[in-house]
Amino acid sequence: MILTRLSRYGIPILLVVIGIILMSSSEPSYSCVDDGAECYEGTITKIIDGDTIKTNTNDTIRFSLVSAPELSEEGGMEAKEFIESICPVGSKIIVDEDNGQQKSFDKKMAQVHCNEKSLNAALIENNYGIIDKQFCYDTEFIDESWTSACDIEKDQFLIGK
Repeated sequence: MILTRLSRYGIPILLVVIGIILMSSSEPSYSCVDDGAECYEGTITKIIDGDTIKTNTNDTIRFSLVSAPELSEEGGMEAKEFIESICPVGSKIIVDEDNGQQKSFDKKMAQVHCNEKSLNAALIENNYGIIDKQFCYDTEFIDESWTSACDIEKDQFLIGK
């Protein structure tokens, strides 16, 4: 009798609970700061290299503060493949445009979140890219943990004054 009741009510309830969990985990948890810069959800349509993607809005996005090797350079293909492993083409993303760092060659500069990760941070933390220190003073993301190399730059700048 208990098994009959469990199979009659328990399995459908279990399926509903699993569905709710799956649906809630697909929603992005990152939310942009309302700072006047563009922020939107999109989809990756192409991974150009380790620090540049294309979106369904036809934007080319370069990861703010990050520099990864070019495809022809040592580590370039690995950086691209790393981004593909986290966020393959077709993945949902959140693009948080940098309100400080200006466009570069018609590419929007942004922090990109995919599958609960900042792609900018992931490149730095996994040694597939470096912080481009020339932009440390021009970015809204300066206080994030993955930009700690900018603190060294700030300290050296202050010592020189």
